[in-house]
Amino acid sequence: MNQSRADLIKLRRRIVTMCYRAKMGHISSALSCVDVLYVLYKNFLNKNHNDFILSKGHAAPGLYVVLNHFKHLKDAELDKFGTLGSALTSHPTCLVPGIQFASGALGLGLSVGVGMSLANKIKGIKNRKTFILIGDGELNEGSVWESLIFAGNNSMKNLIVVLDKNNIQASDYSKNIIKTDPLIKSIKKLGWNTVFTDGHDTEKILTTINSVFNSQKPTLIITNTIKGKGVSFMENDPAWHHRNPTEEEFNLAIKELTL
Repeated sequence: MNQSRADLIKLRRRIVTMCYRAKMGHISSALSCVDVLYVLYKNFLNKNHNDFILSKGHAAPGLYVVLNHFKHLKDAELDKFGTLGSALTSHPTCLVPGIQFASGALGLGLSVGVGMSLANKIKGIKNRKTFILIGDGELNEGSVWESLIFAGNNSMKNLIVVLDKNNIQASDYSKNIIKTDPLIKSIKKLGWNTVFTDGHDTEKILTTINSVFNSQKPTLIITNTIKGKGVSFMENDPAWHHRNPTEEEFNLAIKELTL
């Protein structure tokens, strides 16, 4: 087993454990995108001066465990997730080291990230990228499309948006709410570079990001993912968007997430 795979099993186990103990947190959403967060922080955010916004803020437990893994958060802080007085709430806040925007209302992260990228462009800062992780359910938000149009029209090449395409939003499959595939096809027409990759293969994620890093357009990387990835009974099940496991379910999940 390579190091990245071992790390991600530990991160997934930590997500399930902290949410179970706190009786809160969107477990399946965090499990869906933790691979992307791991690659971003390991290669582009941990030691570099790039910007990052987790627009799908309900996946905060995934961000917290990655920040902890890369020494931005202490174990003691992570263990306080969801407790009274802790800065680690169900959605990110700027009280947490390494978090630049308090996200939660879906659709706003992209708007803020476009503003950050524009500010860097105006200041002549050429080597600073703005990474934004959004969910496919966010494509329903009008503010997202205003941002996509603006960024494409202004050729904001330092902007890289990663779409966590797990095909579920809140209580149902995306296809039963608003079909996202036709929307994704439209983004390229707005002046964006669009590419697809496997959102659970760290090598492919890294290769894809590197391949578009010097693009002359803003880039949307569509990562095909599974909501609840790593825990078989949570995978691809809309019911786990809000659910917290019982003791029996918790023990089964931990058993599956054992090295």
